Amino acid sequence: MAQSILFLVILLSLQGAYAGVAVDPREWAAERQSTYCVETADGVQPKPENALADVFADSSEFILTMPFCPAGGSCDPGYLYFPYAQTQVWRETLADGSVQDSLTQGGVPTRFTWTERAGTVAFLNPEYNDLGTIRPLEHVLRRCP
Repeated sequence: MAQSILFLVILLSLQGAYAGVAVDPREWAAERQSTYCVETADGVQPKPENALADVFADSSEFILTMPFCPAGGSCDPGYLYFPYAQTQVWRETLADGSVQDSLTQGGVPTRFTWTERAGTVAFLNPEYNDLGTIRPLEHVLRRCP
């Protein structure tokens, strides 16, 4: 029995299945479409020219802008494109009461997370390309007034 459960867990992992409930990507984008004030990017308060992030819902995709200025490098506007037909969104309520949405782009194993709790959003890009080095990058956001 334990071997059957382990096999099922491995099989689901390989297929890209995540815990939680599937959410329509169009609805997800429409609910979050807004301009967000960036409180921190990589744990640092952003420069004024990079203090806004956006969720924009278009007819065939949604776009996130998560600007970031790495130390010693040029600023990155942080455009992330999510075509509706190739995007999956999974919602999960975590033990601390926050809601975490996992976003995947068709066939790409990267799993972005958008975690909301008490008006704050933590957006994690686990594979940010920082001047050739792949590493996690987190933005902490709030909807701008």
